[in-house]
Amino acid sequence: MNIQRIKLLTWVGSLALGGYLAWFVAEFLKNRGELELGVSNEAQREVLDSIETPEPPKDNVVDYKLVQAVFHNMDWTGKEAPKIREVKEEPKVVETPKKKVAELLKVLVVRVDTDDSAGSLAYVKYTDNVLLQRTLQRKDPEDNILRVGETLPEPHAYARVDRISSRGVHFVFEGDDREPEILAPVEFPSGRAQIVKVGTDGAIIPERQQLIQRSAGASTWRPAQTQLVGKNVWQVGTETVQTLEQDYSRILSQDVRYKKHRDPRTGQVTGIAVTYVAGGSLPEAHGLQSGDVIKSINGEKVTSVNGAIAYVKKAADTTDEWVVVIENKGREFTRLFRSPQD
Repeated sequence: MNIQRIKLLTWVGSLALGGYLAWFVAEFLKNRGELELGVSNEAQREVLDSIETPEPPKDNVVDYKLVQAVFHNMDWTGKEAPKIREVKEEPKVVETPKKKVAELLKVLVVRVDTDDSAGSLAYVKYTDNVLLQRTLQRKDPEDNILRVGETLPEPHAYARVDRISSRGVHFVFEGDDREPEILAPVEFPSGRAQIVKVGTDGAIIPERQQLIQRSAGASTWRPAQTQLVGKNVWQVGTETVQTLEQDYSRILSQDVRYKKHRDPRTGQVTGIAVTYVAGGSLPEAHGLQSGDVIKSINGEKVTSVNGAIAYVKKAADTTDEWVVVIENKGREFTRLFRSPQD
């Protein structure tokens, strides 16, 4: 193709393009008024409604619930597997066999308060292995004391102390049709366990019949030094009395130490607690030992050492026997001291 032909084609194309542009401009100017009017909402809605809605694209993702039903739950029908009903088993309650009180403990001593039943108590010894081990582990003297209204330790708390009388300890059973049970104190070689009546005048100790009687006209036995003549019975010597009268201040300051004893429940002073006794001293010779709590002398409550000394001096002219109530490690007992007779 030569140069002339190329030029001719270029001119022809230019003229055609220019003619098209001229026609387009003319048409725009001709329809300018209509174009400025805009498209109405009705026309827009008609155009949109005439367009068919295309189908949504198909997703290749499988629903997890269907997979779980088919493969995990092995339910090939695709239906939801039935819910498994869980049955909870109630824990089995093992009830402790209810025994007779006589199979659980022995009553050693009872103390009956005839004026106020709440003041009565009983000293017991457990024979049941469970109760025995529990009291040995706790090492609490109160565990071996039963009062009115108290129940036995677990697992035998069904037995409750209804009252304490001269016959023994009366037990009733909570939530049970069992007949009440009375457990009497054990018999000791010297006789039945001692019962002390506590009234407004203090403890009243029943007199014991003397196993050895002095024959008429026999000379009175007056040892120089205090002698132990029976279980918790001392015959005070004549020289011992003189030593006590002349040297009691030194004895109280050097041979023995003491303090006031208070009831842990009420805080009231209920006696004199001995904390130290010198070996070979007069207090030791008269049975006094560390841990003793002196509670009363001949029914007179002891709340101070000076008060006890004043009482003894006042009653010395009319009294030859001194009954001292002492408590040690939760066990209460008496000591009898006989003054030398003229």
